Amino acid sequence: MNIAKIEIQTVLNENEDFDRLFFEYLDEYSIDHKVLESEEKYPMVEFSGGVIALSNMLRERFGYTKEEIEETYPELVIR
Repeated sequence: MNIAKIEIQTVLNENEDFDRLFFEYLDEYSIDHKVLESEEKYPMVEFSGGVIALSNMLRERFGYTKEEIEETYPELVIR
């Protein structure tokens, strides 16, 4: 399995129910996360996991298209 790390700005701590569902999703797909220190309202989060799981997360939870993922996160492209 190819493991990768990506960083993305994430809405956290705005809605407790949304956060709980999101963390359940991450657990289900074995995606680890670490909130990075930030002065921004929405913190940067480092996600690590399988390339396919991370790509699916970006599509399903963040609305990225396949092309946007390939352009923004080339480390997730399977060749």
